[in-house]
Amino acid sequence: MAGATNTPFMPGNRIDIFNNGDQFYPAMLEAIGQARHAITFEAYIFWAGEVGRKFAEAMAAKGRSGVTVKILLDAVGSPNIGDEILETLRGSGCQARWYHPLRWYSINRVNNRTHRKSLVIDGRIGFTAGAGIAEASGLQPARPASTTAPLG
Repeated sequence: MAGATNTPFMPGNRIDIFNNGDQFYPAMLEAIGQARHAITFEAYIFWAGEVGRKFAEAMAAKGRSGVTVKILLDAVGSPNIGDEILETLRGSGCQARWYHPLRWYSINRVNNRTHRKSLVIDGRIGFTAGAGIAEASGLQPARPASTTAPLG
C-alpha cells in the first residue's frame, strides 16, 4: 500500500482485503453496527433489494440511536434505490442526499458522477471499494473479484 500511495504505512493501522460482497458486506455491516458517533457513506450504486435493505436498516438503526449518518448517492447510479429505502433512511434521521441530480440546466454535467465507494465509521475505520450496494456485487464469488479494503 505504501508503494502505491507514496505514503508510509503508519504503525497501529491495519488493512484487510475482501473479495466480493459475500466477504466485504458482512464486515461493512459489522462496522456500521459498532458506530458510536458518525457514519459517512458515499456510493455510485445503492439499489433496492436484500443487500440495499440490510444496509438501509443498519444505518437507520444507528440514526435512530443518535449516531450522525450522512449518505451521498449518485443520482445516475442509484435511481433504483426505491422509495422504501429512502424513507427508511430519512425517517430515522439519516441525511441522504443526491450527488448531481439531473436537471435541465445542468445537462452539461451529466457525466460528472461520483464513482466513489466509501464508508467511514467514527473517523477511525474506513472502507474503500470497487463495488456498490447491490446483489450483483457479491453473489457470484467465481467471477472476477471486486476488492474492498477497510483502512484503520
